[in-house]
Amino acid sequence: MVQYLESTMIILCVLIAAKNTHAAIYTPGKRWGHTANLIENKIYILGGADATNQTYQDFFYLDLSVNFTISAPAFILNKKFENFTGLNLATSVVKDNKSIYIYGGVKSTSNDSQEISSAVFEINPNVNSTSLTKNTSIEELTFSGSEPQGRYGTQAVITNSSQIVVWGGLSNDNRTWICDPEARTWRDPKPSKSPKPKIDFTATYLPDGRVIYIGGTFVLNEKFSDINQIWTYNTIKNEWTNYTAKGDMIQPRAKHSAVLDGQHIIIYGGISEPLLTEKNSLAVLDTIDFSWKQPNIQNPQYGPQQVPNHHSSTLYNNQMIVTFGQAEPEKLVNSVYVMDTKDQAYAWVPSYVPSPVTIINVSFIYFVQSTEGKT
Repeated sequence: MVQYLESTMIILCVLIAAKNTHAAIYTPGKRWGHTANLIENKIYILGGADATNQTYQDFFYLDLSVNFTISAPAFILNKKFENFTGLNLATSVVKDNKSIYIYGGVKSTSNDSQEISSAVFEINPNVNSTSLTKNTSIEELTFSGSEPQGRYGTQAVITNSSQIVVWGGLSNDNRTWICDPEARTWRDPKPSKSPKPKIDFTATYLPDGRVIYIGGTFVLNEKFSDINQIWTYNTIKNEWTNYTAKGDMIQPRAKHSAVLDGQHIIIYGGISEPLLTEKNSLAVLDTIDFSWKQPNIQNPQYGPQQVPNHHSSTLYNNQMIVTFGQAEPEKLVNSVYVMDTKDQAYAWVPSYVPSPVTIINVSFIYFVQSTEGKT
């Protein structure tokens, strides 16, 4: 006789942060104009400058696999590049969730002066290494053919085909440039038209191949651009298009941040005239109908007390992590703030919490065979 016994087993999948014996909490200096890139569950931060405009050489990350409070973020030092002078106001992208490419910016020289960089650097952090510094390297790439002028105050994006798109920033070159980091080439696709030169805008890449450019100031007269005039660059058609946004009245700004949340782009912070306040520091653009919304921010007591600029924002699991930056007049802000964006709540929170554990219900059937009647 065969008996069928059914039982239900609940499997609790708990995310456990591996505690590396070499990983000690790192306290970085406050900074502005740094780069921040998400690889897996870590935000890698490089460069930026201190209050005296001296650039940093440290390369560290914020571990998003563990809980932390905004007053004690889980920064881990990855490496200090001794032969790297550091960059401020550079732009960066991530390729294949593995390699970081950094372009442009301002670098400090040996005689304490500063110069604009035209170099492209590649960093490959060894995410799964048992030694934090093992195999982490930074390399300046060499290219064949023509290359763009050095610049700062631009924002690059990387396409689905791993091409890096660069436009704008402070330089004498207003062309649209495409970088192929594998082939080590730059090219000018020569679109039929392009916007007037701008600096300190945001550029956001959409899955359909368009790049959305928001805000900034014009290079020629330093005036704020109309934030309702949205320029897009179609990387597939090699075509610039201008749209007029509708909806809520949004104050123009520059030196802000932008993250993509589904069909919405969330912009935060920056400078404006008059200065931005907590109430108008955040705005949301619908990329389907190009309409603006000015949401109410919840729990302002957990957010920056002064609206930052030249900061970074990274969206991860419905939480927008804001790191470093300046606040007017030229004051460096605290290192990390966290905003809950789930269901468009837009609420500052006192701590970061990774995704909740997952409970899986699994039914097992056991087959038990009777030995009755056997000799």
